[in-house]
Amino acid sequence: MALIKARPLPQSSILGGDFGNLLYPTPRSPPTLYSTSDGPTAQHDNDYSAFQSIEILPTTDEILASDKPVYLPKKDLREPNPISAGFDRLLDLSFRLLRFESVEPIIDIVYSAAQTAYIKRPSAPSSSHPNPTSTRTHEDTGQLEPRHETPNGNRYFLFQSVQIEELLPHE
Repeated sequence: MALIKARPLPQSSILGGDFGNLLYPTPRSPPTLYSTSDGPTAQHDNDYSAFQSIEILPTTDEILASDKPVYLPKKDLREPNPISAGFDRLLDLSFRLLRFESVEPIIDIVYSAAQTAYIKRPSAPSSSHPNPTSTRTHEDTGQLEPRHETPNGNRYFLFQSVQIEELLPHE
């Protein structure tokens, strides 16, 4: 089986650029959070100490970093944090929390859709399969049903053999 690996962003200033993040056939587990007084350690190409450097939308490498913990500092002012208490710490924490809550479902769905499209093959439904919605096939065509659900409960549609036509603004 060929491994799917992300290409690092060209503008990424994180040294090395290869974090070993791959698309695995096993279901993505819920993210684990960590906090430290040293700030985040780079887990992917969009993991920075300064929140101003973080891209809003997740990068491919960030999506594939499913087994890596996510840096989210604690709100308690008594907890160790690389940023001293004040306005900068509030902005950092607010940005990271809002981004995590907004982007985590997108990461979960894209990872699961990539697994379905590139790793899982259509097969008959099995009662032993932990997530039967991801392998359900249409009786007439034998293709996967478009409705899927991630192990974390996010629902999405994934259509196969779709042709995109050009749509002009006046149409």
